Amino acid sequence: MSAEVWQRKASFIAIARHNNGICEAVKAWALAEEGHSLSKYFQNYDPGRITATHGGPYFEYNPPTLSGKTVDPIFGVGGELVFNWWYGNNGVRIALDGGHLSCEECNDDGTHGLGGEFGANTRAGEGTDMWWHDATPLQERCLAESCRALGTDHGTRLQDGPAGGQWAIYITETPTEFPCQGNQSELGQVLMPVMSQIPFVPRSDAFDMQTTLTTTQWTLCSCEVPGAPPPLNTWVCNDPVKSGRCQAEEVCLGSGLWQYPGPNNMSDICKVAVYVSNTSDACLVEMKGMRAVERFSATSIHVPDFNLTPVLTDWEPLPRGAGAHLFDGGAAVGGTVILAPRDADVVGVLDVPSERFYMVDISATLSSAGKFGGAAAVGSKVVFAPFDAHVVGVFESKT
Repeated sequence: MSAEVWQRKASFIAIARHNNGICEAVKAWALAEEGHSLSKYFQNYDPGRITATHGGPYFEYNPPTLSGKTVDPIFGVGGELVFNWWYGNNGVRIALDGGHLSCEECNDDGTHGLGGEFGANTRAGEGTDMWWHDATPLQERCLAESCRALGTDHGTRLQDGPAGGQWAIYITETPTEFPCQGNQSELGQVLMPVMSQIPFVPRSDAFDMQTTLTTTQWTLCSCEVPGAPPPLNTWVCNDPVKSGRCQAEEVCLGSGLWQYPGPNNMSDICKVAVYVSNTSDACLVEMKGMRAVERFSATSIHVPDFNLTPVLTDWEPLPRGAGAHLFDGGAAVGGTVILAPRDADVVGVLDVPSERFYMVDISATLSSAGKFGGAAAVGSKVVFAPFDAHVVGVFESKT
């Protein structure tokens, strides 16, 4: 999802459940506040507890044979959507009021939906590594570890559960019926896809909230990358229309998201996301959440040749161990991606056409306080946002 879509005004919202690219069920509602963006809704932590829709679903395809329907947090109950439903030291991003909605003081871990937290002051936007979860099923009253999650995307104190599928969220300005009913998903042709999961808070080992939304916007599918070492041998692409076949489309050819454990296992996971499009001569349109750490030495660039063959790009110039370079944030300029130095005295340059990565020494002009954490392209220049710096960095690529 682009920042533009996240900020775009919407009057209607739909949630669909997909499995291997096949649409299994969908509900659509009118938003209670017409013309509000999802950004405005989800930034409202306090007072939060928002009843976000009205009139019930105006369109619904929810077959009685839907697998796991009785425990599905969206399709197992009726009613209106609620957003940012905090209670006690818990909270859920999206739920339905036809299920159990805990009172403000009820610390019962009892409200289940998409994007939740069981152990933090979510009213203040806080979260933990232990109790976050992308989704929980409808279930009997539970507490802490006894609560089940859906799938594997959850904190360290929760147990894996059956995935059931992926939930995708769409927005539109007009009421629309949806071509679901067990067909290859075509929702992206009639609505703007928003995201498939909404973590309640940023995770400490991942990206900020905006980046998380960007990297999980559509149903996932996998294509093998021959010759790549595990865990880089699976190309995870997000396609808004035909994700089951990893089909190249006009808007999004694909994206990659990897978790690469280092020697300390989960403590130094590296996550990298790459987006490409055939609407740009430079192929690479944007790189979200680029975090090139010292133990990560390869990435994948999917070029628009429509043969679905990702190109592994060697990142061996990144040094290992003590004194390694850390980049945080990338911006595309022409055929290159410029990486902002977080703990580095160099700027990283990923040259897409030549499939080459190199570094530009800026130590002579970089102050000791020059730590940057983000990048944005402005013409031929890239502006680095200050992370632990007293200045804004400006880098102009001459290549």
